[in-house]
Formats: sequence, C-alpha cells, structure tokens
Amino acid sequence: MSIEKIIKNCAGIDIGSEKVFVAVEAEEVRSFRTFTRSYRELGVYLQNHSITHVAMEATGVYWITLYDILEEMGFDVTLVNPADSKNLPGRKSDVQDCQWIQELFSYGLLRKSFVPDDIVRKLRVYTRMREDKLQMASSHILHMHKALVQMNIRLKDVLSQTHGASGMKMIEAILEGERDPQVLLSYCTKTEKILIQFKDKTNNDYQDDNRIKPIRHNKPDIQNLHNLLMGIHGANPTVLPGLTDYSLMRLTAELGNNIEQWPNVKAFVSWLGLAPGKHQSGKMNKRSKKKAVTRSGQIFKQAAQSLLVSKQPGLGAFARKLKARRGAAIAIKATARKIAELYYKTFDNGMQYVEKGVEIYLQQQKDQQIRFLTKKAKDLNMQLIIKS
Repeated sequence: MSIEKIIKNCAGIDIGSEKVFVAVEAEEVRSFRTFTRSYRELGVYLQNHSITHVAMEATGVYWITLYDILEEMGFDVTLVNPADSKNLPGRKSDVQDCQWIQELFSYGLLRKSFVPDDIVRKLRVYTRMREDKLQMASSHILHMHKALVQMNIRLKDVLSQTHGASGMKMIEAILEGERDPQVLLSYCTKTEKILIQFKDKTNNDYQDDNRIKPIRHNKPDIQNLHNLLMGIHGANPTVLPGLTDYSLMRLTAELGNNIEQWPNVKAFVSWLGLAPGKHQSGKMNKRSKKKAVTRSGQIFKQAAQSLLVSKQPGLGAFARKLKARRGAAIAIKATARKIAELYYKTFDNGMQYVEKGVEIYLQQQKDQQIRFLTKKAKDLNMQLIIKS
C-alpha cells in the first residue's frame, strides 16, 4: 500500500533568527535573509514555482512577520507545532529541516495550529502585558510588606490591602512619598481602542437583560467593557459560573471570537489542555506525559478555583465534592473542563445557560444515588426502603 500526496504545490520553510530555508519539490533548498524585503522576495520565488500552500514551524516569534507577509500575498499558510515533525523519524538538520517539513506536509501528516486574526493578536499583546504587570506588582507588594515589617510597621496585619487607598495614604504619611496605583493600568487605554476596533469590525448589536457580574480584582479601566465584548461575540458567556467580563476579555485575547476553528467541543477542551489524559494499550493504562495547560485553559482554571468557595452555583458543589474525593488539583481541572464545554456550546449552538443552584444539584445527586442503590438491592434480591 502506497501513500499518496494530498497537498500539491506546497513548500516547507524552516525559520531561524538570521536566515530562513525554503524547500520546493524537485528544487534545491534556497535561503533568504530575515528582512521584510527578503521575505517578499521569498514570496515571489514561491509564486514563480506555482506554490499555493506553505508550511512553517512555530519558532519563537520569528514566524509572525513571514506568516503575515505570505498570507497577504495570497498563500495558504499552515503554522506547524515543531513537536509534530520531531515525533516522526526523518532528516533533521538546519538545511534539511525545510525538506522534511515539505515532505510531511505534502502527505497531510502535519496539523494546522491555531493562529488568531491580526486584531486578536494585537489585543493579546496588550492583555498579556497587563497581566505581566499585575503579576510583577504582586511581587513588589511582597517586597513592600517585607520592608515595612523590617521597620516594624505591620500594616498588612490591620489592612486587607496594603497597596489600597488607605494603606498608601498611611505609607505616604510615613515616608512623605507618592504612590500612584493607576500606573499598572496604563495599558488599558490601548486595550480599549483595540476592543472598539474589534467591535466595529464584527458589527454585532447583541444585548440581553442578564445582570453584569462585578469584577472584584484587577478591574480594567475600560468604559462599556461589557457592551464591547457582547458586540464582539454576539453572545453572553459571562452568565456561566465563574466567568466575568474580565475573564471574557482575556479569553477574547487568546481565542478570538470564532469558535468554529475547533471542529467540536472535545477538540476545544483538548487544545486547552483540560482533557483527562489517557494512554491505554490493551488492558493496561500507561502513564503518559500530560499536555501543558494553555493560557486560555489557565483562565478557565482560575474561574473553577473561584467556584470552590462559592455558595450558589451547582458547579461549585460539584467542585467541592470532587475535591473531597480526589484533591483540589483534579477538582479544579475537571470543573474548568465543564466551564470550557459550556463556553464552547454557548457559541456553537447558541446554548442558553440557566443556573439551577446548589439545592437542585444536590437533589439530582441524591436521586442518582437512590437509583443506584435500588438497582443494587434488586440484584441482591433485597428491597430498599426510603424513610421520609
């Protein structure tokens, strides 16, 4: 049995920091410098050889400029996970890498990675930058606590937030200094402009009567954030437990607004890194290296973590029950997977989520246990009597 080539007129590209190597079938490998003019010369070279499809590995951030230029020139560009080609034995060297990519790609053995639209990538840059600044702020707050304790000033023992308004006023009075907590939020202005552009591009006028959830930590200083996000998505996933407008803004920066890029909910959850690992051979379940959770998956895990202490949503009861049996880590991941599945279905088939509450969930669990015990009693030729 022979394997037929699926993709005709394709090329493989290996990207480096100074040069890129291009392989076209039946041609010698060509190299180009990593300048904009050189990238356009590369595109013309591919057009002269009637190439329509291009595959390249995701190497750091070097691929982004070439990807945009080739896509602008009309090529169907496929970004490939380097692990996919490395897992297949074959030629591996700096020059031969592109030949191996081209050959695997022509036989349809390489999967296309998720690449969001340009406006989503812009939003992602500023959103991630903001998150990095907030994380840096956390470490600096710890430094503040340590310095104050060394001076025997224990503000953190009497204030919930040393860096809050009251705490900063006390520190200013002691040190005669000045502190501006708004500095960390300076990137919100750029984020707001991109969200407005994104909404204008999408042109949705979605509105509903659902209550807007409060953002308790690190609230972005963006006017009409909820309406902007509703206009971008045309749906309201913030009704799901654990998700707020802030969560949705971060998910928008990571996933965009086109859920159809994943063929089904299982593929979506697997891409997030939230699917349960399974490596079975015959009757044996083997250990396998777990897939890393993506940034998007981490956002869903943060939402799940907040449900562990919530009293209203039914998913919170599910998370606490699983935590008691299997531990916090498994409970958070399983709950995050459920939230991600609901998120996908909200856009895929327009599912409207209705919160039934903890009491309904507990009653359903009780009914399920009764059905199980009734069946078990019947198998043992016994009778189950339920006391009222």
